[in-house]
Amino acid sequence: MGAAATAVAVFAFSRGETKQLAVEADGALGGGSFDARLLAHVTRAIRERHGIEVDGGSKAGLRALVACQQAKKVLSTVDDARVDVENVAPDRDVSVEVSSAQLKEMAAAELEVLKRLCADALMGAAAADARCTKLHSVELVGGGTRMPIVKEVVAEVLGDALSYTLDSSHATAMGAATIIARAEAVAVASARLAAAQAEAA
Repeated sequence: MGAAATAVAVFAFSRGETKQLAVEADGALGGGSFDARLLAHVTRAIRERHGIEVDGGSKAGLRALVACQQAKKVLSTVDDARVDVENVAPDRDVSVEVSSAQLKEMAAAELEVLKRLCADALMGAAAADARCTKLHSVELVGGGTRMPIVKEVVAEVLGDALSYTLDSSHATAMGAATIIARAEAVAVASARLAAAQAEAA
């Protein structure tokens, strides 16, 4: 789960070979989805408690978004956090308390989408290979997977064997580089085959 999109893939590993059995993705679900839920909660609280309207595109709105992102990180380690927003109005700072339980309730729709992605990927893997009845491990990659509420949903559907052995900062880049390298190898092999066929003719 990255900032703007989420993908769930199931792979089979056998004798040094890797085979993709299924992949499900949603281009609208990511860490930013949870930021947006927090921002809506915070701006509503500021309006109701202080009578201040915070526009999402204003400087105050951007400061509120950054504060929400920081609070989301805090909620990855503790149950409660405080969203501190500076200068929502001239010489006016405000704070809004938020909890993991509240975030889970706010993001119920997003968590349902994640649950569906996991379930569909698991079903797709079973359809592709009948031997795929149980996952050996579940590798989590991306900043969004640090949230306990995300881990909870993934573990509920895919199993408790959650793992973080991949470097989240580089895994996506390494995957892209691997795909390009394989594509280049295929292109080189095809070119050599075409050249050999031309010489034979």
